[in-house]
Formats: sequence, structure tokens, C-alpha cells
Amino acid sequence: MLKVKATLLLAGVLIAMSQAPDNLNAQGKGGGKGHGVGNAQGQGKSKGPEKIHGNAQGKAKGPAKAAVHETDRGPGKSAAKTSTAQRGASSNSSRGKFARPVSFNSMPARVRNFASSRHPRDMIVAAAVSHAFARGHGDDVRMEQVGDRLRLTNRNGDPLLFIDDRSAENLGRWRVGVLDDEVREGAPSFCRSGAGHPVWGREWCIDKGFGLGAYQDYRWGRTRDVGDIIYSRGTLGDRIMGSALENLLGTTAFNRLALHAVTLGLLDPLVGSFIGQPTGPQYLVVNSGTYPVAEFYDTNRDNRWDDLLIALRPW
Repeated sequence: MLKVKATLLLAGVLIAMSQAPDNLNAQGKGGGKGHGVGNAQGQGKSKGPEKIHGNAQGKAKGPAKAAVHETDRGPGKSAAKTSTAQRGASSNSSRGKFARPVSFNSMPARVRNFASSRHPRDMIVAAAVSHAFARGHGDDVRMEQVGDRLRLTNRNGDPLLFIDDRSAENLGRWRVGVLDDEVREGAPSFCRSGAGHPVWGREWCIDKGFGLGAYQDYRWGRTRDVGDIIYSRGTLGDRIMGSALENLLGTTAFNRLALHAVTLGLLDPLVGSFIGQPTGPQYLVVNSGTYPVAEFYDTNRDNRWDDLLIALRPW
């Protein structure tokens, strides 16, 4: 129950062209530490599917896609003993659900122009927008260069992302375990539906062992390697948008979520809301319109996020 089937490397990484013109390779510096505002700084290098910590900075190369890699270790759990055949079956099953390569030749011409740019900001946004096209929402996205930054808006002109080269180079990624969508017999209806506890959120269902069902066609991933993000506690029920949400999460975390939402085909601006009680865990819900993107949890109320749930959508 609730074992981690696979590990998802989110598409929010720096995308660069490879030597072959019809492929995109992912290269990223794994910054993630954000103290309220600004980009993370750190040290270290990582290649391929190696874990990139939230407070580390390094280079990672691999296919420009939301790549799935199997892992035996669940968040906060000991390693499970799994045979090679079982691990292979799990990896293949999960990869078929979540992985989607970014093909340069399949991109519309206006996106291809950005993908072939020398600017990291252009290449990474083009990769995310290509996923929106694959989900049938590409025509609802607009890209425009404004000074030294690239602005991404929806069809209505609502801003989704405003990113420069330095932020793109330091974007990094979270590595999250994909949670089972099986639920235990007798689980509350809000756990079976995947909606989560109305006060304590989806993590309550996970921690209580009830399981968490798929929410519409969304699955969930989890990481406890969020990065050292210090936030200012808000009033319960606040609607936090735009620069206020970016200041709360830090530029790096905000940009990761904004790009991830686009890859899911969610093209409404991100909105954060604090939900919780005067005592117990504090958590922040981040939505795009009526659809979930992420949930941040501060379990000991020290103004640092301890856990992160990320919305995933199979292909």
C-alpha cells in the first residue's frame, strides 16, 4: 500500500539542444534553496537520473521529458526488497504512464524558433509549451520576449511565467516518488476520491495509511527533499498570486511549479491558499484554476516546508 512505484524527474529543468537537430537534451543546474525570494545557490554536480537535492546545484543531462525512474525507497520508508524482474516491470509500467519525449520536429514553428534559441529561458519554456501542445492546449499559450526575460501568458493575457536566463540555468528539479492510487477498504470518501482531507489535505490520507485515490485523471508524487525554503506564514484562506506567491515560495520553486503546470496543460495563473488549523501541520495548496498543482506541508510549524505533493497526469 502506498509504496512508491517510480521516481519522476519533473520537466522543469534547463533544456538545451543536442548535436542532433531532432532531439532536445535536458541540462540543468539543480538549485532549489530559496529563502523567501530569489534563486538558490549551491555546489555539486549530478549526471543523468541521479538525485538533485533542493539545496544543491549541478548539471544534469538526459532526455527532455518528464522521465520516470523506478525506485525501491518510499518517502520516509526503508528500502523494499524487490527482484530485478519486478523492478523492471514496475519501471516500464510507470514510464509508459508518465514519460513523454520532447521532439523538436514535432513542435509548431513558432515554438521551434524558441527551442533553437541559444537562451536557456527560451529553450526550457519551449519544452514545457510543447507538452501543452501535446495535451491539446498549445494554442492557448503565448510567448513574448520582454527585455532580457521571456514572458509566458495564456490566451487571455494572464501571466504564467516571467523568466530570465539566470533563473533558467539555476532551475534544477525535484525528484518525487509516484504514489500508488490504491486505497484501503474502509478509507474515507475524500481519500478514495483523491480530494484529500478538507482540513489536513491529501497527506493526511497517506500518513494515516488509507491511501489516496486518483483525483479525476491526476495522480500524486511526493518528496521530502523540498529544499530549505523559509516562508512567512499567511492568514488561513489567503489567495496568494503572482509576485506574492513567488516571494513566498522563492523564485526557483515558483518557476518549477509554473512550468510543471504548463506541462500538465494547466494554463490559469498559479494561486496559493493556506489551509489548516491554529495547531498541527500548516499547509499551502497551489492550484491552477480549479485544478491542483502542488501541496506544501510544514509538519512542525517552523516556517520551513517539510513535504511536497506534486500533481501528476499520465499520458
